[in-house]
Amino acid sequence: MSKSVRNRVLKEYVGDDVAGVNKIQCGVVYHVVEGRNAWHSTWVSQYSKKSMHTSLKSAKEYAERCRKSGSVFRIKELPCLVFRTCKKTVIITAINSSKPLSEHYLACECLEDFGEIVSDYRKRLSCSRDMVKGFFPNSFGWKRSVKKKDHVIILEHENNEIRVEPLKSESKLFVSKSVGSDNFLEWKMRGGKFVRSFSSPNM
Repeated sequence: MSKSVRNRVLKEYVGDDVAGVNKIQCGVVYHVVEGRNAWHSTWVSQYSKKSMHTSLKSAKEYAERCRKSGSVFRIKELPCLVFRTCKKTVIITAINSSKPLSEHYLACECLEDFGEIVSDYRKRLSCSRDMVKGFFPNSFGWKRSVKKKDHVIILEHENNEIRVEPLKSESKLFVSKSVGSDNFLEWKMRGGKFVRSFSSPNM
Protein backbone atom coordinates (compact mmCIF):
# COMPACT_ATOMS: atom_id res chain seq x y z
CA MET A 1 0.00 0.00 0.00
CA SER A 2 1.45 3.34 -1.03
CA LYS A 3 2.06 6.11 1.50
CA SER A 4 -0.55 8.32 -0.16
CA VAL A 5 -3.20 5.65 0.32
CA ARG A 6 -2.07 4.74 3.81
CA ASN A 7 -2.55 8.37 4.80
CA ARG A 8 -6.24 8.12 3.97
CA VAL A 9 -6.97 5.27 6.40
CA LEU A 10 -8.96 6.48 9.42
CA LYS A 11 -8.35 5.33 12.98
CA GLU A 12 -10.61 4.80 15.96
CA TYR A 13 -11.26 8.04 17.85
CA VAL A 14 -9.26 8.77 21.01
CA GLY A 15 -10.56 11.68 23.06
CA ASP A 16 -7.20 13.19 23.95
CA ASP A 17 -7.46 16.44 21.97
CA VAL A 18 -8.75 19.40 23.98
CA ALA A 19 -7.98 21.93 21.25
CA GLY A 20 -10.77 24.06 19.88
CA VAL A 21 -12.63 23.21 16.70
CA ASN A 22 -11.42 25.47 13.89
CA LYS A 23 -13.70 24.25 11.13
CA ILE A 24 -16.82 22.12 10.60
CA GLN A 25 -17.44 20.59 7.19
CA CYS A 26 -19.70 18.04 5.53
CA GLY A 27 -18.09 15.26 3.54
CA VAL A 28 -18.04 11.63 2.44
CA VAL A 29 -16.22 8.57 3.78
CA TYR A 30 -16.01 5.10 2.22
CA HIS A 31 -17.11 2.09 4.26
CA VAL A 32 -15.89 -1.38 3.22
CA VAL A 33 -18.05 -4.38 4.17
CA GLU A 34 -17.02 -7.97 3.42
CA GLY A 35 -19.73 -10.53 2.70
CA ARG A 36 -19.35 -14.31 2.68
CA ASN A 37 -21.63 -17.33 2.30
CA ALA A 38 -21.84 -19.19 5.61
CA TRP A 39 -23.65 -22.40 6.61
CA HIS A 40 -27.10 -23.14 5.14
CA SER A 41 -26.71 -20.40 2.50
CA THR A 42 -26.62 -17.69 5.18
CA TRP A 43 -25.01 -14.43 4.10
CA VAL A 44 -22.66 -12.93 6.69
CA SER A 45 -21.37 -9.36 6.55
CA GLN A 46 -18.25 -8.25 8.40
CA TYR A 47 -16.31 -5.05 8.88
CA SER A 48 -13.39 -3.97 11.04
CA LYS A 49 -12.04 -0.84 12.70
CA LYS A 50 -9.94 -0.22 9.58
CA SER A 51 -12.85 -0.38 7.15
CA MET A 52 -13.40 3.41 6.91
CA HIS A 53 -11.43 5.41 4.35
CA THR A 54 -11.41 8.93 2.96
CA SER A 55 -10.91 7.84 -0.66
CA LEU A 56 -12.34 5.18 -2.95
CA LYS A 57 -8.82 4.14 -3.98
CA SER A 58 -7.83 3.47 -0.37
CA ALA A 59 -11.06 1.53 0.24
CA LYS A 60 -10.44 -0.68 -2.81
CA GLU A 61 -6.87 -1.42 -1.77
CA TYR A 62 -8.09 -2.37 1.70
CA ALA A 63 -10.55 -4.82 0.11
CA GLU A 64 -7.72 -6.36 -1.93
CA ARG A 65 -5.69 -6.98 1.23
CA CYS A 66 -8.67 -8.61 2.98
CA ARG A 67 -9.96 -10.76 0.11
CA LYS A 68 -10.35 -14.51 0.51
CA SER A 69 -11.95 -17.18 -1.60
CA GLY A 70 -15.66 -16.45 -1.84
CA SER A 71 -15.45 -12.90 -0.49
CA VAL A 72 -17.65 -10.19 -1.96
CA PHE A 73 -17.02 -6.60 -0.92
CA ARG A 74 -19.30 -3.60 -0.87
CA ILE A 75 -18.03 -0.05 -0.60
CA LYS A 76 -20.63 2.49 0.40
CA GLU A 77 -20.28 6.25 0.42
CA LEU A 78 -21.47 7.63 3.75
CA PRO A 79 -22.16 11.29 4.54
CA CYS A 80 -20.13 12.55 7.47
CA LEU A 81 -19.33 15.58 9.59
CA VAL A 82 -15.70 16.70 9.73
CA PHE A 83 -14.30 18.61 12.71
CA ARG A 84 -10.80 20.08 12.38
CA THR A 85 -8.56 21.25 15.21
CA CYS A 86 -4.95 22.39 15.16
CA LYS A 87 -3.91 18.80 15.94
CA LYS A 88 -6.22 16.38 14.14
CA THR A 89 -9.29 15.73 12.04
CA VAL A 90 -12.32 14.06 13.65
CA ILE A 91 -14.91 12.44 11.38
CA ILE A 92 -18.38 11.33 12.50
CA THR A 93 -20.77 9.15 10.50
CA ALA A 94 -23.17 6.25 11.07
CA ILE A 95 -23.77 2.84 9.55
CA ASN A 96 -26.91 0.68 9.37
CA SER A 97 -28.93 3.81 8.70
CA SER A 98 -30.63 4.92 5.50
CA LYS A 99 -29.95 8.56 6.47
CA PRO A 100 -26.81 8.71 8.62
CA LEU A 101 -26.86 11.42 11.33
CA SER A 102 -30.20 12.74 10.09
CA GLU A 103 -31.61 12.57 13.63
CA HIS A 104 -28.92 14.79 15.15
CA TYR A 105 -29.73 18.49 15.51
CA LEU A 106 -26.27 19.82 14.65
CA ALA A 107 -25.79 17.38 11.77
CA CYS A 108 -29.12 18.38 10.26
CA GLU A 109 -28.23 22.05 10.43
CA CYS A 110 -24.82 21.41 8.88
CA LEU A 111 -26.24 19.26 6.10
CA GLU A 112 -28.68 22.07 5.37
CA ASP A 113 -25.93 24.68 5.08
CA PHE A 114 -25.71 25.50 8.79
CA GLY A 115 -28.46 27.13 10.81
CA GLU A 116 -29.19 28.74 14.15
CA ILE A 117 -28.62 25.56 16.19
CA VAL A 118 -24.88 25.82 15.51
CA SER A 119 -24.78 28.84 17.83
CA ASP A 120 -25.86 26.58 20.71
CA TYR A 121 -22.65 24.62 20.23
CA ARG A 122 -20.28 27.61 20.47
CA LYS A 123 -19.09 26.66 23.96
CA ARG A 124 -18.45 23.12 22.82
CA LEU A 125 -16.40 24.43 19.90
CA SER A 126 -13.75 25.57 22.35
CA CYS A 127 -12.99 21.91 23.13
CA SER A 128 -13.20 19.24 20.43
CA ARG A 129 -13.71 16.51 23.03
CA ASP A 130 -16.86 18.23 24.28
CA MET A 131 -18.08 18.66 20.71
CA VAL A 132 -17.66 14.94 20.02
CA LYS A 133 -19.53 14.07 23.24
CA GLY A 134 -22.54 15.75 21.68
CA PHE A 135 -22.75 12.75 19.31
CA PHE A 136 -22.63 10.05 21.99
CA PRO A 137 -25.84 7.93 22.11
CA ASN A 138 -26.88 9.46 25.45
CA SER A 139 -26.45 13.07 24.26
CA PHE A 140 -29.38 15.47 24.10
CA GLY A 141 -28.17 16.41 20.63
CA TRP A 142 -30.35 13.67 19.15
CA LYS A 143 -33.97 14.20 18.18
CA ARG A 144 -34.80 10.73 19.46
CA SER A 145 -33.13 7.98 21.45
CA VAL A 146 -30.27 6.49 19.44
CA LYS A 147 -30.69 2.76 18.98
CA LYS A 148 -27.68 0.49 19.26
CA LYS A 149 -28.12 -0.70 15.69
CA ASP A 150 -27.58 2.83 14.38
CA HIS A 151 -23.86 2.55 15.21
CA VAL A 152 -22.56 6.11 15.28
CA ILE A 153 -18.91 5.90 14.19
CA ILE A 154 -16.34 8.42 15.45
CA LEU A 155 -12.95 8.37 13.72
CA GLU A 156 -9.86 10.52 13.57
CA HIS A 157 -6.68 11.23 11.65
CA GLU A 158 -3.54 12.91 12.95
CA ASN A 159 -3.42 15.12 9.84
CA ASN A 160 -5.67 18.11 10.52
CA GLU A 161 -5.73 18.93 6.79
CA ILE A 162 -6.47 15.48 5.40
CA ARG A 163 -8.62 15.74 2.29
CA VAL A 164 -12.22 14.61 2.73
CA GLU A 165 -14.36 14.60 -0.39
CA PRO A 166 -17.32 17.00 -0.32
CA LEU A 167 -20.85 15.81 0.39
CA LYS A 168 -22.66 14.42 -2.64
CA SER A 169 -26.32 14.61 -3.54
CA GLU A 170 -26.60 10.81 -3.71
CA SER A 171 -24.50 8.15 -2.02
CA LYS A 172 -23.01 5.49 -4.29
CA LEU A 173 -22.56 1.79 -3.63
CA PHE A 174 -19.79 -0.27 -5.27
CA VAL A 175 -19.86 -4.08 -5.38
CA SER A 176 -16.83 -6.28 -6.11
CA LYS A 177 -16.50 -9.23 -8.45
CA SER A 178 -13.56 -11.65 -8.55
CA VAL A 179 -12.04 -12.40 -11.95
CA GLY A 180 -9.38 -14.76 -10.64
CA SER A 181 -6.78 -14.65 -7.90
CA ASP A 182 -4.17 -13.29 -10.32
CA ASN A 183 -6.24 -10.19 -11.05
CA PHE A 184 -7.52 -7.31 -9.00
CA LEU A 185 -11.20 -7.22 -8.17
CA GLU A 186 -13.60 -5.65 -10.63
CA TRP A 187 -16.06 -3.10 -9.23
CA LYS A 188 -19.58 -2.27 -10.31
CA MET A 189 -21.42 0.82 -9.18
CA ARG A 190 -25.02 0.11 -8.32
CA GLY A 191 -26.83 -0.09 -11.64
CA GLY A 192 -23.59 0.04 -13.67
CA LYS A 193 -21.11 -2.35 -15.28
CA PHE A 194 -18.16 -4.11 -13.65
CA VAL A 195 -14.91 -2.26 -14.26
CA ARG A 196 -11.47 -3.61 -13.33
CA SER A 197 -9.57 -1.17 -11.10
CA PHE A 198 -6.10 -2.40 -11.99
CA SER A 199 -4.67 -4.77 -14.55
CA SER A 200 -2.87 -7.18 -12.22
CA PRO A 201 -2.04 -7.37 -8.50
CA ASN A 202 1.51 -8.36 -9.44
CA MET A 203 2.36 -5.04 -11.07
